[in-house]
Amino acid sequence: MAFREEIGVIAGKIWTYLNGRDGFTDVLRLKFDLKLTNTELYLGLGWLAREEKIE
Repeated sequence: MAFREEIGVIAGKIWTYLNGRDGFTDVLRLKFDLKLTNTELYLGLGWLAREEKIE
């Protein structure tokens, strides 16, 4: 899988997770529940921020 596609998949997992929690959680809970590395977490959040999906 290409790097950009992988980030998109991670962003999708984060988006799905947040939708199940009314859009609210803390970063550590998100990281541990989805079993993401720091890099994956922040790349995914950056993707969603760029798409204006999160504030």
